[in-house]
Amino acid sequence: MYVFFMIKKEDIRQQLSTQIGNAIRGEFEVKQIGMNFFNLFPNVSLSIKGVEMKDSTWKTHQQSLLKAKEIFLKVNPFALLSGDVRISKLVIEDAVIHIFVDTAGYSNQYLFSPKSND
Repeated sequence: MYVFFMIKKEDIRQQLSTQIGNAIRGEFEVKQIGMNFFNLFPNVSLSIKGVEMKDSTWKTHQQSLLKAKEIFLKVNPFALLSGDVRISKLVIEDAVIHIFVDTAGYSNQYLFSPKSND
């Protein structure tokens, strides 16, 4: 399992960033990913570090909704082997969440709403 993860590590990191980014209607960046056997023992967890969640107008206001030092994702290791990342638990450590509304009424809270399938 560990060898498979090390070989597919970058693909998994990109897949997580893309899938979560698409689901939240924004950008989800992951700088580093690892496998952790102890944090959510006896389950396997993915450890993602340097996480940042941005909305579509981040370049204008430069306020990230979420910056986290580390997030642990409980995953199904057998699904992971088939390339399917299924998250069943999420633990966020050392994070800042910044929700705001500007004077025009714009808010970054929409990132918490699931993206419609239109």
